[in-house]
Amino acid sequence: MSNSLLEQFIIESRDYLQRIGEILIALEENVEDKALLNELFRIVHTLKGNSGLFDFPSMTKLLHASEDLMNLVREGTIPYSSEIADLLLEAMDIVSIMIDEIEDSGSLSHNSIQSAEEKTKVIKEKFLKAPEKKEKEILEKPEKKEKITEQIFDFSIIPEEFRIKAVKEALKGKKIIFIQYSPEAECFYKGEDPLYLVRNTPELIWARSYLREEIPDPSLMDIYQCISNFELLSSANKEELSEHFKYVLDQVKFFDIEFTNLIIPQGEKNGGPVYEDFVSDARKYLEENNIQTFKNAVKSLIELSSPELYFASVLRWIELLIEHLPETRNIIEALLQSLETMAPPVFKFEKEPVLIPQKEEKAEFPDEFLNILNSQKTVLEKLRTIENNLIKSNILKSIISSIENGLISLGKTEFLNEFKEISQKTSPDDFNLLKKWIEKKCGFSLASEKVEEAVSPEVTFTSTEPQEKEVSLPHVVSKVLKVDETKIDRLMNLIGEFVVAKNSLPYLAQKADNFYGISELSKEIKAQYSVLNRISEEMQDAIMQIRMVPVSTVFQRFPRLVRDLSKKLNKKVKLIIEGEETEADKNVIESLSDPLIHIVRNSLDHGIETPEERISKGKPETGTIILRAKHEADHVLIEVIDDGKGIDAEKIKLKAYQKGLITEEQFEKMKENEAINLIFLPGFSTSETATDLSGRGVGMDVVRTAVEKFGGSVRIQSAIDKGTTITLSLPLSMAVSHVMIIESAGRKYGVPMESVVETVRVSKQKIKKVKGKMTTVLRNKIVPIFYLNDLLDINKPHITNEDAEFAVLVLSIKGELTGIVVDKFHETADIILKPFIGFLANMRVFSGTAIMGDGSVLLIINPKELINASRI
Repeated sequence: MSNSLLEQFIIESRDYLQRIGEILIALEENVEDKALLNELFRIVHTLKGNSGLFDFPSMTKLLHASEDLMNLVREGTIPYSSEIADLLLEAMDIVSIMIDEIEDSGSLSHNSIQSAEEKTKVIKEKFLKAPEKKEKEILEKPEKKEKITEQIFDFSIIPEEFRIKAVKEALKGKKIIFIQYSPEAECFYKGEDPLYLVRNTPELIWARSYLREEIPDPSLMDIYQCISNFELLSSANKEELSEHFKYVLDQVKFFDIEFTNLIIPQGEKNGGPVYEDFVSDARKYLEENNIQTFKNAVKSLIELSSPELYFASVLRWIELLIEHLPETRNIIEALLQSLETMAPPVFKFEKEPVLIPQKEEKAEFPDEFLNILNSQKTVLEKLRTIENNLIKSNILKSIISSIENGLISLGKTEFLNEFKEISQKTSPDDFNLLKKWIEKKCGFSLASEKVEEAVSPEVTFTSTEPQEKEVSLPHVVSKVLKVDETKIDRLMNLIGEFVVAKNSLPYLAQKADNFYGISELSKEIKAQYSVLNRISEEMQDAIMQIRMVPVSTVFQRFPRLVRDLSKKLNKKVKLIIEGEETEADKNVIESLSDPLIHIVRNSLDHGIETPEERISKGKPETGTIILRAKHEADHVLIEVIDDGKGIDAEKIKLKAYQKGLITEEQFEKMKENEAINLIFLPGFSTSETATDLSGRGVGMDVVRTAVEKFGGSVRIQSAIDKGTTITLSLPLSMAVSHVMIIESAGRKYGVPMESVVETVRVSKQKIKKVKGKMTTVLRNKIVPIFYLNDLLDINKPHITNEDAEFAVLVLSIKGELTGIVVDKFHETADIILKPFIGFLANMRVFSGTAIMGDGSVLLIINPKELINASRI
């Protein structure tokens, strides 16, 4: 997927969907919260608008139906209920699936499209039937609006060629629709493109845009606010137009217009006898039904007449209408009458349309254009106060462009040519000719002093330094830059390589001193090393901070999970989230997702009792689950606490014995905490029957495996009828590992420090064989002993010190102490762990490798897998 706009849409959509889910659940507790309802409507409206930028109509329609439903709730037409929440949450789930599919393949599957269409249908049938009907009624009541439009809109501003085109379509039997479209000021933020929408209107004949408010000072204009209105003519039917504008129907008005309202002859009225001769001949041709001769006469006169004459304009209309005789005879006669009176034609029918009286000829331009000229003149006056020539030149270009576009849209060719000549003589230093032309066309001249009074003293043009200082305000909101995580990973890899390169300097200094005998160079290298070491540590810390994300990114999905599952289980449960601002490495946070889902599902299914059971025990009928995060040293702790029935250790032991997971001897000797930990065994479950929630024996085993994979651990504390606390402990970061370096058979290895308990020396005589296994006693505890060379298939004996003592590394594996015999202990080090890839990834006894400062490769041992391998 290379489309950056689509990528941005995917990122933003996930944020929107997450927030929508949070609000829908929050509204169940506080239905009257208007702020939440408004926020919900805004987010869905924005998401719908964004989806409209791409070709995913099924998604857009689903979001549109959801938005309509939310609007009904917001307006109080229907009350918010659990049913509506379920319906909208399900709709957002479908949208979420669609977003995932778009990210994966750039398209939508048939199943998701079908699901979206079905959910849209359900929403419409259950809640939107009445509003749809109402909308249809609004669209189908044109008569009154028609008259209003004809009274307030002067169709003469539409260039004649477009009016002729519209009348041609009307004479073919089509309805001409006049459209007024007023986009919202914030439409750009919702992914809407009004100009694109207008340009793609079905069967568009003509369109224009104009500013709905004046801009006295362009330098203060907010370019991200839409202040344009649009007016259009189209010959498409209302159903097509409604479909086209379906996402902005509240901003659009449709009006049916009689085509005769568009027949408005225009031009210079310099009547003469030739018109009278033509009028009498034309009437004669009509009476005799001599249509061909009439056509030829009209065509000849059009060729002989100047196109700017009123007479030529009438002829052009008659030429069009002749083709549709006899239906248009009354209209042609009215146009012939207009040639005699030099007044606008009056078309008399049974239903008399309301027409706007035409302006006197002395008014060269419609009021809208005069307003534009006025506002541009005001800007021109303010231009004198600007000192920066570049700014002045750009504003002048904007003024000239605005007036030129207006003249082009009005079809005033003679004025356009005149204006172009003047604009060519206009410069930032001399624009008096332009000013005089505008004053002449406006019909009045404003003194400079009056202009100054008309403009608020707060609104000023200036490019001076004080202005910049005044405008720059203190930042109150921190800006967020979204970056592809692969770029951060690459940065992390580079800093890792830099650390390795930096660590080689002490070896280089030692070589300079010992091998080359240049002690001064050695000192300088060491001095530079200390500087580079400080910089690299700060860089490493800074990059680590970039990778840190709050646990809220995982926690935020659980309110929905708890809500849905508690309803399914007919239990009342309250979820409390604490410490959601706690931060850890992104990979650590992501690794928490699946384990936490299993734990919370178990708490809901096995822990929290039904309301009746809780009441009988003297507990509140609503159970509580607490999801808590906090830091402890260099680890992040996640606690899942419930006040349910707790874990019965005896029942767990019995179940494990019945399933053959433990022996009879283990059953009798097992302690309570050991019995509770049996729930982590693969295949273990206390449920008698398997459901879609539990009973399959894959829950807690998955939890421990996932947590230990990332160097973490799981603890359980439980009391019968009081509840259970499950604690997950994970390292804050997996990017940098702290290891202890050991040596065996002349080779160095790294062991993760989180597994190391202590290092001890054990005499040969104290290592005994018990039941075929090597053991020793450390602090009154029997500890199994393994020889690292044997575990790694190295055919060399371990060495001892002068006192015949082995070096033993004591590790904690699954809560049990284990001793590993090695040859030597070395220092600890922070390393960048590089996991094995490809075929080497099957070597589970090693987690990966690290490059040391001297350039050597250090193999990092995975203690758990190392001991497991010894048991095979």
